[in-house]
Amino acid sequence: MSGNRAGAVTEFQKTVLTEYLKDHSQLCSSKFSDSFTHKEAQNLWIRLSENLNSIPGGAKKGWKQWRRTWADLKRITKKKASDTKKKMRQTGGGEPPNEMTQNENVILELITPSSTYGHENIEETVVPFDFENNLNLMDINKPSTSSEINSLNIGNQEEHGYALSEPAETTSAINKTTTPLRGKRVTASRRHITALKLNQNLVNSIDEKKDIMANYYGNKIKFMQFRKVYCKRKLNLMKENNENQKKILTALRILLRNTRSN
Repeated sequence: MSGNRAGAVTEFQKTVLTEYLKDHSQLCSSKFSDSFTHKEAQNLWIRLSENLNSIPGGAKKGWKQWRRTWADLKRITKKKASDTKKKMRQTGGGEPPNEMTQNENVILELITPSSTYGHENIEETVVPFDFENNLNLMDINKPSTSSEINSLNIGNQEEHGYALSEPAETTSAINKTTTPLRGKRVTASRRHITALKLNQNLVNSIDEKKDIMANYYGNKIKFMQFRKVYCKRKLNLMKENNENQKKILTALRILLRNTRSN
């Protein structure tokens, strides 16, 4: 095929290119082995270029140029995602970041280790529980502890005629442990809110991925329908060409027979 470029790459061609690479993970990662050689990769690129070039209204390229187009798409998408994250971290307003297209999100999933956009190396969040705080809260809910201890001491003194020195220290220890509880409760509450926000972001990412997959299969169905129509037309043209060849062959035989008879 000629290496000259004819026309610009359409969004549909970009989608077909991306989904083809998604279905062929070895070709996408360029990891070669005994089971997947350079020759096999080249044959896949040639087959892909034929499909892309058959799409009406799009670019016509050789397989090496389409491979270069895929490299450009990855580079542009990665830069756009990086710029978007930087703008989202900025404060004080400014221009809103450009939203990633559905096809760009698919490309981003193929070239990054994390499939969740916006949260690198995210792990499933766990709601923290501070068991030490829970024990301290039990002490707070008993404001009569000090008075009960004092009344017990008075009763013991009256009945047995001796005084206990330990309750005063115990009361002081209780006060010391309950003093910082308010700060600890606020910290635990903030952690809980952060965990809820991360869970909500994860749910939103999953919903977004579902929308992307729905759009992908919709485009794939359209492409298969187009492919079906294209193959049917090609088959009809081949049949018509075959009939014309038969007619020409019949005419040549008649002409040859007449020439011999003369």
